[in-house]
This record gives sequence, C-alpha cells and structure tokens, in this order.
Amino acid sequence: MAYKRRISKLNRTKGAREALLIQLALPVIEHGVIETSEARGKGLRVFFDRLMKGRSNGQDYGKKIAKVLRIERGRVVEILKNLEQIGEDKKSGFLRIVRLGKRGGDGSMRVRVELIKKKVEKVVKVDQVEKGRDVNT
Repeated sequence: MAYKRRISKLNRTKGAREALLIQLALPVIEHGVIETSEARGKGLRVFFDRLMKGRSNGQDYGKKIAKVLRIERGRVVEILKNLEQIGEDKKSGFLRIVRLGKRGGDGSMRVRVELIKKKVEKVVKVDQVEKGRDVNT
C-alpha cells in the first residue's frame, strides 16, 4: 500500500482549512515568499504539491487553478505566468521551508516559505576559458 501524505487539520473545519491554505498559497505564487507558523507551512507544502499536479495540460490547468484557488479567470493568466518560473520536469518539492526561530508571544516556530524557481545555468565568459589550450582536444 502506497503511503499518502495528508494535510494536517490545523485545528479547523474543512472549509476554514481550505480557505486558510488558499490565502497562504496566493501570496506565495504572487510574491514568492511568506512567513507563517511551521504547521501552516507544512500544510501549505502538501497543498501546493497537489495544486501543481497536471500543469502541462494548458487550458484545463487554468480552469483547475481558478476552481481550486477560487479566483476569477482574469487573475489566472497572472498566476500562470508566475508559475512558469518553476521547472516543468519537477513533480514535487516546489516550496522551501526555512526555520526562523520561535515567536515571542506563544513560542511557536516561525518559518519562511519560499517558492523554488528554475535554476539558471551559468554562462561561461570567453575571458574565463583557459587561454593557450585547444578546446577540441
């Protein structure tokens, strides 16, 4: 039997939990980073992985985004542009969670949730190539 990761309940009803995760996912997509509690960050990571499934489908994926995130179709174009920065070959691991330390008020762990974008390949400058050696040998 395959192991399935569950979204923790975050001490909320289903509707309130979905609304919370949507309100956390939208700023991550738009700005690339948010700060929240550790439990919310871990729940958001699972939610975001599920959201990103099937994104190569094009128009159907735009409809899925609009339905899941409960947004009007005009904003879908902006969101899809932001999601293009993520590599197409990835199946999971779209968010990075970095611990920031405990919050002063109640001692809960604070985290920064970052969107992992495509790796940009380094461009080697001509000046950095060793001079005097034949490249073809």
